[in-house]
Amino acid sequence: MKKILFTSFLLIFILLLTHTPHAGTVYPLCDYIVWGQIYNYQGIPCPNVEVILDRAQLGKPVLSCYTNKEGFYTFYSYGQFEGNITIVVNREVQTNFIKIGQKGIAYGLDYSYVKNKGFGEIYKSPIVYITETGDCYHKYGCQCLKESCKPIPKLYCRLKSMPACSICKP
Repeated sequence: MKKILFTSFLLIFILLLTHTPHAGTVYPLCDYIVWGQIYNYQGIPCPNVEVILDRAQLGKPVLSCYTNKEGFYTFYSYGQFEGNITIVVNREVQTNFIKIGQKGIAYGLDYSYVKNKGFGEIYKSPIVYITETGDCYHKYGCQCLKESCKPIPKLYCRLKSMPACSICKP
């Protein structure tokens, strides 16, 4: 009888360990974000475009990604890059140097394939944080971010009409 109880307890314990719901990812405080949106010749957001972030001093790729279904690309820095960087779109079009320096700032840069448009002006936005399940944005360290948090430009939250947290008031 003791052996059956022990085996049952052990099975329940293993089941609980292996089937505990994942709370989500909690990212550390983000130094910088470089982000933007790529538009095609008709001015429509362009998904699946390769975007590369280069260190201007090194002349070699540091990070690369592809735009999402809304045409956005995003690079997060946790101490990997600062100073002068360049953005390369589809391995052919390159920006002038972008000076990255102020921590806690998202640097935005859009690109349009429309004739003579190219890269627009750099725009800056504070970095805020969102949860995987929530529908508002927060300051880093807000009590609502215990389960998950991801850095994101505040301007993106405003574009999506996302409200600010009523607790931390970012």
